[in-house]
Amino acid sequence: MMPFKKVIFVDGDATARSVMAAAIMRKEPVGAEIEVLARGLVVLFPEPVNQKIEAILANNGLTAKGHEAVQLMPEEIDADTLLLVMEQEQIEKVRALSPRAEHVTTVSAFAGFSGDIEPLYGADLPTCGKCFEILQGLVKIIAEKLLNEDEPPYEM
Repeated sequence: MMPFKKVIFVDGDATARSVMAAAIMRKEPVGAEIEVLARGLVVLFPEPVNQKIEAILANNGLTAKGHEAVQLMPEEIDADTLLLVMEQEQIEKVRALSPRAEHVTTVSAFAGFSGDIEPLYGADLPTCGKCFEILQGLVKIIAEKLLNEDEPPYEM
């Protein structure tokens, strides 16, 4: 049985990195089994997806059409929720938001790597495309880990 019922990808404003990661995960077999969301830590108003990100997703057969940035809320987090942040420093921000945030780590760490997924604020299209490629590889590993019930316990 899969250890999580929900995966929330979290970044600063939920208009780029978390949106790409969620769109990729939804196309994985595990995406049909669990709820996949993109949330931000600082969302002042519902913004649409960054246009560069929407173009990259479309070029890869994915979409975030209709997505608007949404703030991560404490009531969305429970024991069956895996929270995957883009940057190491965001872990403590998520934990400060909710004591129920038991399963929170970076996208890279969950996939078995180190390092942050750098912010895309003001980034050009090639930089956004490279970020997509990195996230695509990491999310595929994450999806496989979530589907593999023989996987050893996850380190958080």
